[in-house]
Amino acid sequence: MTMLTIPSHMSHRLQPLDVTCFGPLKNIYNRELDKWMMLGNPGKRVTENDIVELFASAYEATAS
Repeated sequence: MTMLTIPSHMSHRLQPLDVTCFGPLKNIYNRELDKWMMLGNPGKRVTENDIVELFASAYEATAS
């Protein structure tokens, strides 16, 4: 059995899902949210339905 250690403060760089899937998804979701707030909904609250729509478009962009 081989035991691997990860250097301090480097685990986020070495975990493949964080780098290839969740990181880009987070970035694209934040961009979608920024666009939603700036373009047509300044000062409005984001509802659960809005979150679903924003996440769906971010997920489609990331998963393709």
